[in-house]
Amino acid sequence: MSAKEGKYIHDSLHSSLIKVDHIIFKHKAYRAILEENEEAASQFTDHHGCRMGKWYDGIGREMFGKTTAFKTLDAPHAKVHAKVLETLKCTKMKNCISRDNRDFIVNNMKEAEEASFVLFDLFKEMVKEGNPEVNIA
Repeated sequence: MSAKEGKYIHDSLHSSLIKVDHIIFKHKAYRAILEENEEAASQFTDHHGCRMGKWYDGIGREMFGKTTAFKTLDAPHAKVHAKVLETLKCTKMKNCISRDNRDFIVNNMKEAEEASFVLFDLFKEMVKEGNPEVNIA
């Protein structure tokens, strides 16, 4: 294995860890909504305060800041957080699972999931862009 292939594997694994962390973030959001847990909801931050945001503003910028995909990550990441934070407001009123809120919650979380899919595609593209000399399918 060449050093370039090793870097590609490192970058792929690193981005996979960030994706897993993001999945855990969403899982915690769903749980807080379903349990109407205001305390759990209060732990959520904007897209710069989470681990992915800290990665983006720090080491991620160092590793991939020159790639087009990295530069586009911020908008869908911000959308995921905005939709989750907007939805979590229902925990304060304890009306997350009421019929009146059902469409609002489902639509917000659907938009968060769609933005999340965009993020995951961008991560894949970012790793490819950051390793142009490696051709791994």
